[in-house]
Amino acid sequence: MTESDDRVGVTAPPHDALREQAFDLKRLRAERGNKSYNAIKKRAVHLFGIEASLPPSTQSAAFNGKYVGLDKLMWLVRTLMSWDEYGDECDPPEYRDDRLTIWRTRWAAITESRTLSPSRPSKRIESADYRTKQAENGNQPLGDKEKVHQRSTEYSTVQPYPAGTLWEFSYKKTGFTQVEELVLYAELNGSTITDDHLPNEITAQALWRMWVTEYADSYHERWPDLYRPGEVHISWFVTRPTIDGIFEGAPHVRDWRTLPGVMDDFPMASVQEDSLTHYTHPVNAETKEPINWLRLRVLDLGWNSSAANKGGFIQEATGWKPSPLQPTVDVRALGAAAGLYVTPLKK
Repeated sequence: MTESDDRVGVTAPPHDALREQAFDLKRLRAERGNKSYNAIKKRAVHLFGIEASLPPSTQSAAFNGKYVGLDKLMWLVRTLMSWDEYGDECDPPEYRDDRLTIWRTRWAAITESRTLSPSRPSKRIESADYRTKQAENGNQPLGDKEKVHQRSTEYSTVQPYPAGTLWEFSYKKTGFTQVEELVLYAELNGSTITDDHLPNEITAQALWRMWVTEYADSYHERWPDLYRPGEVHISWFVTRPTIDGIFEGAPHVRDWRTLPGVMDDFPMASVQEDSLTHYTHPVNAETKEPINWLRLRVLDLGWNSSAANKGGFIQEATGWKPSPLQPTVDVRALGAAAGLYVTPLKK
């Protein structure tokens, strides 16, 4: 750690603290054998399970001063500490080891600074509603477009929950209650090809071409009665906006593991589980209204200089993301609409 560890991140802007965190991560990596991204990824899964996946994109973000969630940071630090100064394997520190306290403290300070950082003032743009009110007050004439807008906004419709909406739910086994913002996370079949790449190594369009070539018809070829040519299955998860702490299957969708023949050797895995298997039905923390899963925000995923999300190349290349709990997408239609390469239909 640097000399500022006792005051890290308290007053410094978040980008300064992130740079310091990245410096310390790089130094820790160098001190523990300078392992490759792939070695770190495999070691993390071996030590902490598949949920502790640290793809190269996540590691690159952390080592280069980008913000990552607390769970991912802790997995990365503990994994690096699972090698000694000679690069030999050793036991990783326990979750509450004192050596990890400074990392958590700095992460909390960074997170708080990011939350409190003032946003840039936006340029004021007068809306049609504003012009309508002005016209009603005699300040300006009401044009045809404003009249149409006035008629079209007489009725309100149900909208997605606003960002920051908090939900209260309890873990069924212990009764432990949490209050969290929840979002939906979509993962298209095969989109995890990003785990082996970084945005500065391959473009979203190149990843798209690789993906549709390999996966456009993979579900149809295996389950022709369930999927049409070009249909790709979408898996859905409930998580936090930072994709950490909570990551459970979303309810009311088909789990790909329950498809015929997928888990024949593991009968228990054919029983579909989701967030409601382990947690009570979330209710609004203020109004106590039960959640409507179709109104949850679908998390944006990117693949560029500032984002390296798993599967983020799809939204980056097409500008599209699925609707809440959408079960499949026709990638040929999607690619054609976006002007991207699509594989020809097989005869």
